[in-house]
Amino acid sequence: MMITMGFLGDTVQLGFEGSGIVRRVGCSVEHVRVGDKVAVLYDGLFSTRIVVPARLCHTVPEGMSLEDAAGNSVVFATAIYCLITVGNLQKDQSVLIHSACGGVGLAAIQVCRMIGAKMYTTVGTSEKVRHLTDVMKIPAERIFDSRSTSFLQGILTETNGRGVDLVLNSLSGELLHASWKCVARFGKMVEIGKRDFLGHGKLDMDVFLNHRSFCSVDLRMLAFASPIVLRGLVNQFGEYFKQGKLTPIRPVTVFDACDIVKAFRHMQSGQHMGKIVVRMPDDPESLPITKIHDTTPVFRSDASYLLIGGLGGLGRAISTWMVEKGARHFIFLSRSGAESPHAQAFIDDLESHNIVSATVVTGDVANNGDVQRALSAAKYPISGVLQMSMVLKDQVFTKMTFEEWTAALMPKVQGTWNLHYELQSTPLDFFVLFSSITGIMGFGSQANYAAANTFLDSFVKYRHSKQLPASVLDIGFMGDIGYAAEQSPQTLKVVTTMHGQILEEKHLLQALEISILSQFPHPSSQIIMGMGTVDSVTDPLVPEGRFSRWRNATVSVKATTVPRSHELRSLLDEIQLNPKLLDEQSTLDKITVELGKVVAAHLAFEEDMSKEELANIAIDSLMGIEIRSWFRRNAAIDISLVEISNAGTVGGLAAVAIKTLRKKHLDAEDGLSLDVLPSSAEPDDLANCLEDMKLGSDLRPLPGPIPDWCSESEGRIFMTGATGFLGAFFLMDLLALPHVHSVTCLVRTTDPESGKRRIEKTLARYRLPLDGLGKVTVVPGNISYPNLGMSKEDFDHHAQTTSVVFHLAAYVNYTLPYSAHREVNITGLLNVLEFVNAGRLKALNYWSSISACGTSAHFSGVTIPENERAVLDRKFFELHVGYTRSKLVAESIMWNAIANGFPISIYRPGIVTGHSGTGVDKPEDLLSRLMTNCIQLGAFPTPPEQRNHIVPVDYVCAAIVHISQSPANHGQAFNVVLPDQAETLTMAHTFEILSACCSTPLRAVSSAEWLQLFRERGKQGMKAATPMLQERLADSLIWWDTTVGMATYETANLRRALVDSPGILNVKPMSKLLRTYFGHWEGIAVDTNGTV
Repeated sequence: MMITMGFLGDTVQLGFEGSGIVRRVGCSVEHVRVGDKVAVLYDGLFSTRIVVPARLCHTVPEGMSLEDAAGNSVVFATAIYCLITVGNLQKDQSVLIHSACGGVGLAAIQVCRMIGAKMYTTVGTSEKVRHLTDVMKIPAERIFDSRSTSFLQGILTETNGRGVDLVLNSLSGELLHASWKCVARFGKMVEIGKRDFLGHGKLDMDVFLNHRSFCSVDLRMLAFASPIVLRGLVNQFGEYFKQGKLTPIRPVTVFDACDIVKAFRHMQSGQHMGKIVVRMPDDPESLPITKIHDTTPVFRSDASYLLIGGLGGLGRAISTWMVEKGARHFIFLSRSGAESPHAQAFIDDLESHNIVSATVVTGDVANNGDVQRALSAAKYPISGVLQMSMVLKDQVFTKMTFEEWTAALMPKVQGTWNLHYELQSTPLDFFVLFSSITGIMGFGSQANYAAANTFLDSFVKYRHSKQLPASVLDIGFMGDIGYAAEQSPQTLKVVTTMHGQILEEKHLLQALEISILSQFPHPSSQIIMGMGTVDSVTDPLVPEGRFSRWRNATVSVKATTVPRSHELRSLLDEIQLNPKLLDEQSTLDKITVELGKVVAAHLAFEEDMSKEELANIAIDSLMGIEIRSWFRRNAAIDISLVEISNAGTVGGLAAVAIKTLRKKHLDAEDGLSLDVLPSSAEPDDLANCLEDMKLGSDLRPLPGPIPDWCSESEGRIFMTGATGFLGAFFLMDLLALPHVHSVTCLVRTTDPESGKRRIEKTLARYRLPLDGLGKVTVVPGNISYPNLGMSKEDFDHHAQTTSVVFHLAAYVNYTLPYSAHREVNITGLLNVLEFVNAGRLKALNYWSSISACGTSAHFSGVTIPENERAVLDRKFFELHVGYTRSKLVAESIMWNAIANGFPISIYRPGIVTGHSGTGVDKPEDLLSRLMTNCIQLGAFPTPPEQRNHIVPVDYVCAAIVHISQSPANHGQAFNVVLPDQAETLTMAHTFEILSACCSTPLRAVSSAEWLQLFRERGKQGMKAATPMLQERLADSLIWWDTTVGMATYETANLRRALVDSPGILNVKPMSKLLRTYFGHWEGIAVDTNGTV
């Protein structure tokens, strides 16, 4: 399991213990013969046949099955070596066996019983406790919890404070240290785990003073370094077996090799007992081979790969596949860059793998200067190129203009020449050109595009003549990804009518892998995909002489389409005819059931699960890509891996699917632009919000004092959101405090090292120093999951040792509904509250937002108080976006908890902007995008009479750090805005200052006129990235064309809490702040447009 999780080794090592029948032997082999049943200890035994050294083969004892031989040799050899050889365990001595229901644990119980030793055990579930008491006959008082340190006190109590003579340990972290303390004087601890070794863990040295010993055992290392010793252990087990002193462990769960996914899922669940055995078939041909190369890396981790285009449907699928195949460093050269929400979401999705870096260079491959810029951005030597550029300018040839002709040719012709010239001296592994079958068979109105693709086919031969690598893919019609699927579904209908073959993502990836491996003259250097038909017709798709020798390889429909259930197919067809079905509960139920069946099958769950059981299945990260492909194939929608991960359960994901289908069908029905996301209003949002606002009312705080986190004995901070813009600056302020001993950061990652790198990357992005990170500990987790995504033992440990909690993490998307924010912003908050109230009660510092104050207050022009919960005004509910609804509900939950006695402080920052000194900000923020667009367009929309409540990030962080240090501020809310509200500027004054900074003053235009300019002249990528701005301006809602009221914020609590820190209250005037920020906004505008 450590190998499959990537902690050590390589997947080629999978399968270290096995059994089989000898087929051939070397001439010098004497102890085994052809036909013998043997147990084998060797790397890579997940095979139907394998050649192994004879010294690692051991004859299976008479009467033992191959399944038992495969599952018992290692566990008993380990138990015998640890307890007898290393531990020298004697009769009446005592032993603590951790994870006693695992394979080694169950074997160790038998060995201890054979010796006559007294046993104490730990397990993690009540089912395993029952197995030990009912089957293994271990007294209940000698069974303890393996998932918390409580076993230490239990052992000391049972042994009258002495401890045990030997600990057989496989636990890690704090549990290892607790196990070390269980060792009696003159005792031994034998370590068979790996985590603490790999993590450079430390051991308390004072425990050695009483003649205690610590030993490490690695049976694999022993097998290769001292095979004679290993053979002796296996023979010893065989003798004990013959004498009846040891018997094969039970239970043993056997999976056939074709169900290997279920076997790993079963192991991953952590609920299994004994051993899991995979049985190979008698006929190797019966094994599916659709993933024949899955275990072989195709790409190098120490190289960069240049993708031209690559941010569309094809490119996104290919890049994700490349990561799975070993690629780690990408450069994308794209005309539109990463400004669109889809592109930026994909880059974030890609880099969420933590070990992946992606650089997007905005430019045109037909411009050699842009190609050179892309090449210079490589962090590692470029090893491969995928030329995927494409421009379509369809027109009947007789009417085609020269501009239309060249527009389609330039990226493929001149662009490919540019790549060739710049990289002809670079040793490349591959140079793959993405062409089209239009270059082979032609296609109406695409003479220019066909000519460009024909050039690519010929260019491969040219590079081969220069002894340079090259290959080309002539791609047909893609049904689930790519241009036709996303932009021209009507084309697919025409092809289907003609019985043409529709390709799927898997076909493209298989062909690409072959193409990458066929870089020099070879039949596969040019692969034509999708020229077949799906029936048995003999006529070619194109009736002309060139195709006289064409023969169709009959392709069944089943080969090109993945079967869907009859109910789901009928439902999707009905939805297309009547999108209003998406509002019915039965539709959600059907999608939940169908999706649940897919997930349940992959997780090896029972087949007869109810709808409720299916809806509650948790989705893990391993399922993401499979589920994404399922939606593409069966529902023709694309849901990102981030959305799948955030959904959490099958039920949550079904809800996301409904919203995506609603966007797809209802938007098209209403004639809305696909660039504008649907309104954040959802039919059930109001009811859900009102119901969720009651949460937290039943929570009761633990009794006892609240830790003073500033005291010398405390100073241990637990923080969420450290990888965000605010979190990065706040983390730096915390680390600067002398009384802070450690900051534990919960990060959505797979391991602490990658989480640390994410924090470092965030700090570097905002030009923050990296020193001081020695105090930081990263804990992988997710606030949306139970126990914050941590193991129970880690959760309990941190809950007990933490002095104070700062909760900054939140999901922010101004275009998605409340339901999309609920998992993180509501469920996540409740999980944080549970953490605060576990172990010992701790103070919680919750980062809210001024948007939580309610929309009606902004319109009324009143002063918005601090210590007053906002009321959800039904009249203004539709003017809330999903994010602001979630913040209002979350703050209501906080007030419920405060009323019950929880020590909580609420902070409501204004519109957080860049650092007041350096000007460094987050370019993706709405205000930054608005100002950048205004500079780019030379105009701004005439603003409403509203105040601009911007606050610099350094002021916000300094204020909250100071306020949080006083217990007197518990139970209070703080509007972290400008302390003197009279110093705020109106939006009109803001644009005046911005205009004065520009070399040419900005024009004031109506919001409608500005929106038109924005649509016509704004950078397409940036427009797509700001759909909320378009929607709000177009609809004249909250943010614009509202002239009533000029709300201000009460700051009495804020000024009182900061009265002893006048330096913090002395905020840089807004006029000077705007001039500081202008340089950054102007730079983005210039970079985006080429001119200001």
